[in-house]
Amino acid sequence: MHAQRVDEMQNTAIAAGNGLLLSAAAVMSYTGLPLEPMAILTFLVVVDTITGVGKSIYTSKNFATHRLNRGVAGKLGLIIVPFVLALTAKAVGLNGHSLAIYALNIIILSESYSIVANIYTIQTRKDVPEWDAMSMLLRKIKDVAEVFLGKRD
Repeated sequence: MHAQRVDEMQNTAIAAGNGLLLSAAAVMSYTGLPLEPMAILTFLVVVDTITGVGKSIYTSKNFATHRLNRGVAGKLGLIIVPFVLALTAKAVGLNGHSLAIYALNIIILSESYSIVANIYTIQTRKDVPEWDAMSMLLRKIKDVAEVFLGKRD
């Protein structure tokens, strides 16, 4: 019975993953988001997750599955941001391509910084400060929204 339940969960995960990939492809085609930077971001998110686990293990922090799950959920959120921006901009009649590309570039830079910082911490056992790319993106989105709504010149 347990093996059957595991198989059902795996099939559900595969179906959900395929649905997400199909949805991502449709959004990218509809909004014009470029494939290459999105693929690079996805790769960097995976590498950052792996190096983050290594950092946690090598710095004697308690590795916990719930922390990993929370981190993976946050990383998935990062990948979704450019899609959300491109769709939102298209819906309200803005050229969202440039805002989505800006967000994509900021997130890619942030993931790259995080990977290098994780590797540095693994090698030296010294933490480096985090870089909060999301705050930067939120400010930019707010600025664009205020211009769009006529609250700023």
